[in-house]
Amino acid sequence: MKNNIKVILFLLTAMIVITSCGNGTPSTGDNSSADTTDTTTTEEPIDKSVPFSLNIEQTATIFGPKTATANVSPSYGTIVLLEHSADNNGVLLATMNAGNSFVGRKDGYCYKVLRSKDNGESWSYCGYASDDFNTDIGATYCISTPHLFELPEDMGAFKAGTVLLAGVSKDAVKTSELNITAITLFYSEDAGKSWTAFATLDVAGGEKEGVWEPFLFYDEGKLFCFYSDDSDPEHDQKIVYKWTSDLKNWNGVDGAQDCTVRPTKSTKFGDPFDAVACRNEKFRPGMASVAKMKNGEFILCFEMVGIKGSPVHCKTTGSLLEWEDVSSYGEKVIEFGNSPGAAPWIAYSPRGGECGVLFLAAHHNANGNAKHTPGSTDLFLSFDYGKTWTRTANPIPHTVVEGTTASDREYYRGYSPALVVSSDGKTLYYANMVEYPENKNLTQLSFARISIEGYYQNSEK
Repeated sequence: MKNNIKVILFLLTAMIVITSCGNGTPSTGDNSSADTTDTTTTEEPIDKSVPFSLNIEQTATIFGPKTATANVSPSYGTIVLLEHSADNNGVLLATMNAGNSFVGRKDGYCYKVLRSKDNGESWSYCGYASDDFNTDIGATYCISTPHLFELPEDMGAFKAGTVLLAGVSKDAVKTSELNITAITLFYSEDAGKSWTAFATLDVAGGEKEGVWEPFLFYDEGKLFCFYSDDSDPEHDQKIVYKWTSDLKNWNGVDGAQDCTVRPTKSTKFGDPFDAVACRNEKFRPGMASVAKMKNGEFILCFEMVGIKGSPVHCKTTGSLLEWEDVSSYGEKVIEFGNSPGAAPWIAYSPRGGECGVLFLAAHHNANGNAKHTPGSTDLFLSFDYGKTWTRTANPIPHTVVEGTTASDREYYRGYSPALVVSSDGKTLYYANMVEYPENKNLTQLSFARISIEGYYQNSEK
């Protein structure tokens, strides 16, 4: 449904201070035993005489309950824009968690994929991804934290434009009954219509010993998969990664392993590399996402469960293969005492200023030490490679319900929003879980297409 009124969110320099870009440095030091605090910079601000703006061009509903009494409430939405798929360039795909509401398997536990051919105005069923690869270990329930990704270049036997789906396959529906979790990869060569499970990157235990929340990122011939790992007895949870250059052999601490071999209960998976492994073993960094900035650095964004409000933190590096201090959990995202909390997603556009702009969406705003700031779900933006942040109104607002937990459906409003920036940096595609209008206890996955406009110093217009 197109907006009748063009909504523009202005960020004027009279209202915010934007510091000089600088080169940025990886976060270092031991900050594993205490919460981080806001940091300041003494660098001179850049004169931004032209306002930066976000123009909401289109909103729509991707997926939601068919009726107010439906037993479905989606969460963990993910979207991808196809830009390397020839005739399918411009197509948008989406999927999410939604229990057993999907077609495909008899029990319905698979990833339903939806598609838009009109730049997000309308969405329809496209296909489904079902796990028949992990049958020998019994982990075939596809109901957890999917991530969609398009290959920008040929890799191994796969052509540019192949769509990948990384998700968690389980051996049980109820979390309390889990014994096995597996990071599983699927591929589609027909723009999301048909899917094949073809690789398992890691296998671990159940609720408190599992692997979760995969995120795929490509850079210079290497595909990285970041994910959350509960299986290390020295850490409640940590953020880890493996990488590949052929989508077959995945590299970890113990070298490369062919992950396209169907796993059995006797298969041993090599240890992944650590990215964030706090010295305080009770901290649980998770829900990782990554963006590359035009200064050549990468920024890793994640939640810090174990600190009040699960505030979002970021750390930077010049190479995804090198993290100077994995015990460091970087810097807390903060603006005048407000921090985004839980289930974050980060994306970057080179437009919007000398340093470009980082977009960060999360589940809630944590004000001070409060767990939630009810009703406050702003986007956080940075114009200096993540050194400082400012807030703006959420293009797809959701209502945070104070006191809810993961066992409550209302909790998943705004949980794991998805952000994708077009390769030209001009458009932000955003998906977010919001309350279903006819039953506030349910959720639906909503979509917005947003043009990025503003200041273009030393960047391509």
